[in-house]
Amino acid sequence: GLQNGETVGSVTLTSAGAVNTANVAGSPYAITPSAAAGGTFSASDYQPINYVTGALTVGKATATLTASKTYDGSVNFAANKITVSGVNGETLALSAGGPAIANSKDVANNGANYLTGMGGMTLSDGTGTASNYQFPSLAARSANNQATVVAAGLNLLDYTGAKTFDGNANFAYTQLAIAPASILGTDDVSLASGAVSVASKNAGHYVAFTANTLGLGGSDAGNYSAVGGAVSVDINAKPVTLTAPVVSKTYDGLLTYTASPADRAALAAGLVGGDTVSAATIAYANKNFGAGNKVVTLDAATISDGNGGANYSVTLAGNATSTINKAGLTITAQTNTKTYDGTNTAAALPTLAGLQPGDTVTGKAETYDNANAGTGKTLTVSAYTVNDGNGGANYTVSTVTDTTGIINAAVVVPGVTALASGISAANKVYDGTTAASITSRSLTGVVGNDDVSLVGGTANFDNKNVGIGKLVTATGLSLSGAAAGNYTASSTATATADISAKAVTVSNLAAADKVYDATTAATLTGGSLVGIVGNDAVSFAVSNGAFADKNVGKSKSVSVSGSAISGFDAGNYILSVPTGLTASITPRGISLAADDKTKVVGAADPKLTYKVTNGGLLAGDALNGALTRAAGETVSAYAITQGGLINANYAISFKDGMMTISPISTVPVVPIPVPVPVPVVAASVSSPAILPVNPFLESKGKEDSFLLKPYPSYRADMREEAISEQTLKKTFYEARDISKLPMQDSLETEH
Repeated sequence: GLQNGETVGSVTLTSAGAVNTANVAGSPYAITPSAAAGGTFSASDYQPINYVTGALTVGKATATLTASKTYDGSVNFAANKITVSGVNGETLALSAGGPAIANSKDVANNGANYLTGMGGMTLSDGTGTASNYQFPSLAARSANNQATVVAAGLNLLDYTGAKTFDGNANFAYTQLAIAPASILGTDDVSLASGAVSVASKNAGHYVAFTANTLGLGGSDAGNYSAVGGAVSVDINAKPVTLTAPVVSKTYDGLLTYTASPADRAALAAGLVGGDTVSAATIAYANKNFGAGNKVVTLDAATISDGNGGANYSVTLAGNATSTINKAGLTITAQTNTKTYDGTNTAAALPTLAGLQPGDTVTGKAETYDNANAGTGKTLTVSAYTVNDGNGGANYTVSTVTDTTGIINAAVVVPGVTALASGISAANKVYDGTTAASITSRSLTGVVGNDDVSLVGGTANFDNKNVGIGKLVTATGLSLSGAAAGNYTASSTATATADISAKAVTVSNLAAADKVYDATTAATLTGGSLVGIVGNDAVSFAVSNGAFADKNVGKSKSVSVSGSAISGFDAGNYILSVPTGLTASITPRGISLAADDKTKVVGAADPKLTYKVTNGGLLAGDALNGALTRAAGETVSAYAITQGGLINANYAISFKDGMMTISPISTVPVVPIPVPVPVPVVAASVSSPAILPVNPFLESKGKEDSFLLKPYPSYRADMREEAISEQTLKKTFYEARDISKLPMQDSLETEH
């Protein structure tokens, strides 16, 4: 060692690993000392100097973990949310795996938050070498292990519970809802205070807030921000019922009503935010007077809300307690001047004030207070009729008198005053005379209450004949009464009256029975007029008759038409058409006979037919139903009867026919034998009854005439085969050489 306290100033050390960059992987590194110098030491004093090799050991540095993420409701941190740094500015990476686990998920705990587990992640190389580093302690927060959670932005999406228009643009926090998608997991976060504003107070849909003072609540509220995010809120139109106020007006003949400012203010009572009703159309159900019982309707209303009324959903309603007061109507008598005539009547007509458009007053009249001559006489309204569609009840009528009337004294001329006379005559029914009845007599020109009347006289039509407005002349009229001597009058007067036609009837008119002929025509017989006056020349033309229908029946109703009267005096009568006639329609006779039919056993029945042997059906008629035959299918003869064949308008005489069922022949014929004895065609045959039975010949009802009938043949397989009559005839002739017999022309064939 050094002597006497000497010191070495410096020693040169060399090593394969640099102090600042040596990796843990190469450790330990050899350190070789050399070139000791300096200090109080002198290298020449020490020989040899022994240098001893040392070792440089490199330990792992502690990496710094800085974790940061936006709040997501969990304590997990993915690898990409963690920054790993080393010494001297080196960076590292994390291998796949994870996630890392933090001590807390909440933003509020950022000051104490750290990673408590790496979830299997390991360090990997970055700008630094991973093997030179180790994770920091995960047991507590340190400078090398810190975790930060950044608050998330809150999205206000799909607002539910839209508010009803209330006159402002604000939404209280209670009127908003946080979109569920904005809240992570089961976090406890809600709106707790504040409000927002939108661009307008008006009804509509809004997607942005113009102001936001919302506050959050809930155990996880600190992890969210109440600002930002999407907006979807609505202000809905406010439902409002505008009810017409109880209104009143004076009758004006109209249904309309002009709404006053007070009426409009009453209508606006349900509006908000100072909104008003600027116009309203109110109408009465009818125009007539009524107190507290009139129905009015609110037909239209204009709301001034700055949005064309769109902030409201309006229902219009009326009331039934409004009023129309009576209008005042003044009827004023007018002055009038006349010459004394014994009456208090006046020619002047009263005037009107207050009559509403469309109404009228008719029958206006006024009278003097008395009939006497004088000046300054009072004239009073004496009659009027108000035509307002309500019997005048729409008015309170007041009448005003006039006190300037004059009745001048009459100029009296001694002598007799001539009067005009008149009569009225009664209508009458034609009676063959010109006599007329006076029903009333009248005089024109009688002064005051003078006792004078027209009496007596006889009247006659200008002729006896029927007519309207016929001239009637009265003669022999005269005056009667205490004042009759002061008057003269014509002894004749005229009037008009009607002579109407005299009704006449027909007696002894009868309808004749008939046999059914498919028509409704009825024959009428007899008939004479009843009610002809005197020797008037009137005759009766036989009428046409018709049954109610064409069908058979007893005592059927017969109507009469086309009846007429004629003759010189026929114009003075009117004919009453006879009624109550009856007659019968009896069935029409017709004879039918059923056609005989044949068949072999087992064959189907041929169609049953018939022929008309007497009479016939009228055009358009037909028989209904069908013939029937007696039951049975064995070899025999069965009656064919009328069955259901009928027509109620016919009396049917029916001759039955016969259905003959024959056995099936089993005799083979090859060639066809015709076993007909020669004598059957001999001219000497006198009676079909003595002929031998032959199935191939049928008597035609004549002694020497027969019908050759077809005969069935059978082939080897026993199937029946029809043989025509013509072939059979030829075979018959060839087999019997019957052409050489006399009477051969009597044989007939049927086709």
